Amino acid sequence: MAQYVAQQMVTSRTTEIKGILADADSIEEKNLRNQYFIKNEIGKKKADVLAKRYSNPFGIDLRSYSEEYIETTDLLMKLFDSLKVNNKKESIKILISCVDNNCAIRS
Repeated sequence: MAQYVAQQMVTSRTTEIKGILADADSIEEKNLRNQYFIKNEIGKKKADVLAKRYSNPFGIDLRSYSEEYIETTDLLMKLFDSLKVNNKKESIKILISCVDNNCAIRS
């Protein structure tokens, strides 16, 4: 689901966008059936692949965070704070949750 959100963000932008795709999941073979990944991406982190895929061709600052799942507000705010637009701290912070498993949904 994150790939659809990222794609819409970069293609419909009207202002400067900076973002972080955060997901510690790795691409598995089963993901090839219903997500836009290819065989040579199996084993790579989803966030890393998608950030590279959508930032380069659209020329936006889209980063990835794939070290761990975001489980605290402190980590979330640290990631948000790393995205200063035009060296300003003022920005609109949007969290889009694209969890796709029951454990994460219940959390």
